[in-house]
Amino acid sequence: MDWQKYLPWIIGGVVLLYVLTKFRQKTLLAPQTQITQTPQIDPYLEARSKAFDSLVALAGIEAAQDTEKFKSTVGLTVANKSYDTQVTIAQILANAETYAANLNLFQRNQDRMIQQSAIDRYYSSRNTQAILGSVNQALSNVFGNRGNSNIVFGTPKTFPDYGFSF
Repeated sequence: MDWQKYLPWIIGGVVLLYVLTKFRQKTLLAPQTQITQTPQIDPYLEARSKAFDSLVALAGIEAAQDTEKFKSTVGLTVANKSYDTQVTIAQILANAETYAANLNLFQRNQDRMIQQSAIDRYYSSRNTQAILGSVNQALSNVFGNRGNSNIVFGTPKTFPDYGFSF
């Protein structure tokens, strides 16, 4: 009874083999026909040939005109580009000269400011020395200088000298 569970598979396989053998035996044949070429005469062949030759000649003339037009257009374009290039180069050179002049001016202004700063420092130090000298002189006069020129400021006497000695 084990073989009965495989019965649907066996039937399917037999049907498949039958269908495959039927397709294999059947051949499709194309109908056999004789191809014969009969010359066909074109009554307008000569007129068409002349018209085609005229069109080719006309197309050649138009192509030549288009070529000349293209050459002149390209020539003008190249000339314009050359002019534009020369103008651009001139502008670049002019800008370079302007930048160089501005750099030179900047450097001169910087040198002038450095020189002015040195002059200002010189006069400032002279003024400071003059002010310190006058302050020293004023303090000397106020507190008295005890004859020692190295001492900048004199100190007031704490105890007056009454002639006592210790």
